[in-house]
Amino acid sequence: MFVSHSFGDLLARRMVELFDADRSEWSRRGWAMGTLGLLRELLNAAGPNTPVSVRQDALAATRKRLDQGGRDPALSDQRCGLLLEALPKSKDLERFANGNQKWEVLSYEVSRLQDEYLGLWKSLLARRTRISRRVRRTRALKQRRS
Repeated sequence: MFVSHSFGDLLARRMVELFDADRSEWSRRGWAMGTLGLLRELLNAAGPNTPVSVRQDALAATRKRLDQGGRDPALSDQRCGLLLEALPKSKDLERFANGNQKWEVLSYEVSRLQDEYLGLWKSLLARRTRISRRVRRTRALKQRRS
């Protein structure tokens, strides 16, 4: 498409690097990531050449998302508890590597969550739709009585 090492070629390569989330570690922090993205980032940070500081950042962001009120509304408290339990401890981050037991447990939980994720959101939205319909009906009945 472009002549090798031309401006267009370099620009295209840079754009691919910026927007290809699987290959670009640094750009991930620039986006507001969801729960699954944070969990996958933590799993990816368990690679052999990844510095412990990157693992610490990924673990802190994941814990914050699961612990606080800003967590994913589709996840139940029980599911968040399972995920928090599967996360490595800060002192074990140096040993948290691709293939060890803690990594395998977290990987299993993430794959289960990924398989069920859209269904969880669908059921959450269906519940909220039913609740909002009830609220509208109740308000309409109150207005009619007034």
